[in-house]
Amino acid sequence: MIDAYYWPTPNGWKISIALEEMGLDYRVVPVNIGRGGQFEPDFLKISPNNRMPAIVDHDPPGGGEPVSVFESGAILLYLAEKTGRFLPTDLRGRLEVIEWVMWQMGGLGPMLGQSGHFRFYAPETIPYAVERYTNEMLRLYGVLDRRLAGRDYIAGDYSIADMACWPWVITYKRQEVDLDSFPNVKRWYKGLQQRPALRRGYEVGREFGRPTGQWDEEARKHLYAHPQSRSGGMIQINGMAHVILTVSRFEESREFYCGLLPFLGLQKVYDGNNFVYHVGGRTALGIQRPAPEYEGERFEQNRVGLHHLCFRARSREDVDKAAAKVRELGGKIDRGPLEGDFAPGYYYFVFEDPDGIRLELNYVPGKGLLATETPMSPSDDPDWDQNP
Repeated sequence: MIDAYYWPTPNGWKISIALEEMGLDYRVVPVNIGRGGQFEPDFLKISPNNRMPAIVDHDPPGGGEPVSVFESGAILLYLAEKTGRFLPTDLRGRLEVIEWVMWQMGGLGPMLGQSGHFRFYAPETIPYAVERYTNEMLRLYGVLDRRLAGRDYIAGDYSIADMACWPWVITYKRQEVDLDSFPNVKRWYKGLQQRPALRRGYEVGREFGRPTGQWDEEARKHLYAHPQSRSGGMIQINGMAHVILTVSRFEESREFYCGLLPFLGLQKVYDGNNFVYHVGGRTALGIQRPAPEYEGERFEQNRVGLHHLCFRARSREDVDKAAAKVRELGGKIDRGPLEGDFAPGYYYFVFEDPDGIRLELNYVPGKGLLATETPMSPSDDPDWDQNP
């Protein structure tokens, strides 16, 4: 009996298809990656990279203690060798299959995964990332299409190379790939759909759901999680959330930044009498009018220039941990942690460095201001008077 630690995703389907094709007895052990199952201590003993799938074979070749295997490519090779099926024994045939399994592991899977991530799951649209991974995805489709010219299968007879690649092509509709542009891939893909064992493997865990292109906040927390934050140690910030500049010539600066920042891919989300704010590229930049006595002054590099600097956290829990660390270091916390009305779900605290420079750390779920039509409201900060 084999315990298959599994969740219905392309990598999971590789293993469920192989188990069905090879006629092996197995038991599904669900690993709900959207609820943190991949971080459970018992699972980490089997898969130290906290990724499913993984297997435990209680009847390994030669007997003895159960054997655990993690990484889907390694699992496919193990199962093929255990059963003597779907992996040639001659040198050239074996190497050919292994080459294409590795091609899937190092190329097709990761690149299609990145394409899907930046298209459907990223908290904001990053045009460069979408274009970069879409182009690489289509390049890889082209590689596979050329390989399948005049072939029924990727490497000789039907093999674990086909089992590795087929589940990733399943996503072609959602990834907006025109399969007619890759006729050999389409023929191969449709042909394998007719295999009963492959169909059974694809259906494994249907009751758990299917990838939808949407993560709720619980799933986002676990799928973005980092071991450091789970171990109770240091946290890892998630970029620079925003920078606010106090400018002495507000109207001139407004015209300049409203022309420059959209060109750089930032979207204007607030434009008030005394404050303008642009969001994009995993950061944001705002400009605000100075106090009257400072209007018209020229910036001097060695004088204070920023209103405040804000770091982006990956969760509310990380905001609380960081606040505790600031207190431990003797830093002054001006406000929070608390919820603010700057954006939906905004959670933050404001503190000062030894020189009194104001800093902030915040967490904003999902796409923040870009997710809804809700206007930005900077009035939560008592030190800002944006609309007198």
